[in-house]
Amino acid sequence: MTKNFFCFISLLLFTAAAFSEIKNFKSQQVSISYYPRDNYLQISEFNIQHQKGTGELEKDSREFCELISRAQAAEKRFGIKDFNSAEESLSNSGLLVNARYDLLTVKNSSLKQMEEIFSKILERNVNVEFKNSFLVIIFDSQDLEILSSNAEHVFQKGNICSVEWSSKIRSMDVTVGRNLANTEIVQDYFPTTLSSPEKTAEEIEFMRYGLPELTGAERELQDNCDIVRLRHLEYYGNLIEEYKQKTGHYPFQDNVGGQTYAFIYNKKQKKYARDANPSKHTQLLPKTFFTELEKGLGRQIDQLYDPQYAPTGRPVFYIYMIEGDTYYFAVHLSKYYSFTKRVDDHYYKVEISNKSEPSYKIWTMEDLLSNSSYVEGKNMEIMKGKEGYFQEREDKHRREY
Repeated sequence: MTKNFFCFISLLLFTAAAFSEIKNFKSQQVSISYYPRDNYLQISEFNIQHQKGTGELEKDSREFCELISRAQAAEKRFGIKDFNSAEESLSNSGLLVNARYDLLTVKNSSLKQMEEIFSKILERNVNVEFKNSFLVIIFDSQDLEILSSNAEHVFQKGNICSVEWSSKIRSMDVTVGRNLANTEIVQDYFPTTLSSPEKTAEEIEFMRYGLPELTGAERELQDNCDIVRLRHLEYYGNLIEEYKQKTGHYPFQDNVGGQTYAFIYNKKQKKYARDANPSKHTQLLPKTFFTELEKGLGRQIDQLYDPQYAPTGRPVFYIYMIEGDTYYFAVHLSKYYSFTKRVDDHYYKVEISNKSEPSYKIWTMEDLLSNSSYVEGKNMEIMKGKEGYFQEREDKHRREY
């Protein structure tokens, strides 16, 4: 067996618990392409070599390959907070070994995030600031050389380097080089090509919006709560559309003077349902909402509420809002679905309306009921032994007002 295939065959056998040896590699060049508006980061390493006197070349190479095949190498090599690898790949031309890492994050761009990215990749403290419509990174460039960049300006004063991008630029690209000393070539221990499995569009979207996930008992509770919330969404959506069919308009459509809101909460949740909207609007009590629905429908209806009494990262009330002839009804979930809009960690909104706007994750009830992910979510069974808990809570507040 030639050494060229050693890494590839070893993937089937490798079971090491720690991967610290991946730090024993250095690259002669590294390219950084960061897309602030897309929450996307690409790192490319060129001419990867192994540091002499650290670890074992064959073993370290085997571990590097194993991590690439599982899209976990970037995490161990750079440790950039909040970023996860979507795909990773490696190539060996026989002369050079190169690697590429495509990473995503659910976190919105910030100066702190940029500092984290450039500091971890360049292995030194990097300051990032916003100055005169420019995004500026400043760092000690000793032993580094800026080889290329799409920046507007690159300034060098002694060992201090300053790179300035227009704040309107789509990507911040820079390639740096460094001299490698006391290293050994690795070509004989890497396959010609190696890559992690290609992810589907759905998997990529989950990485953009669905992480981090809840764990343990909290996840178990919220998974059950989300099933109830999704069912309640359909219940209220159907009532609102039935009201429209019977009356010719939506609840409170005749209100004038801007938006009209109704928070749907029970008496246990009332203290957490604060109206913090600074815009001009009308805020209605839950009782007013239910009274209007019953008046238009000509019958008494059940009053259904979020099954959680106190908030843990998201509101515990539903929201009805109407402006002009367009209404919205929203519930708040703990986890990501393809039809939800991310608000924060463990906080997603699913919103229905009489007008679908897919780019904003707003759906008509008809469109949502044709979404297989929604139908699957609402039809999931509540964990065995927990059904009584949710039924009892629902019954307790069915005639709250």
